Amino acid sequence: FSVSQNRWVAVGRSPGEIAYSRNGTFWTQVTGIMHTVNDVAFSERQQRWVAVGVGGFVSDGSPAHFVSTMAYSPDGITWTKVSY
Repeated sequence: FSVSQNRWVAVGRSPGEIAYSRNGTFWTQVTGIMHTVNDVAFSERQQRWVAVGVGGFVSDGSPAHFVSTMAYSPDGITWTKVSY
């Protein structure tokens, strides 16, 4: 939970579920960020959410590709995949 943003962010392991809420009752799902999400943390000082998970190669009908294992967000809504 971020006090300064008045926002909850929760994650689910598969299929990479991230959701956010202002009140903890009604949630909005964010999809397509990561394959598997294990945890999320927020830094009040940096005003940044960070989600981490387990990556690997995925072949889902499109060309096989590596799935990001980390993403960050300034607001818990818009996420950027980290490539390394």
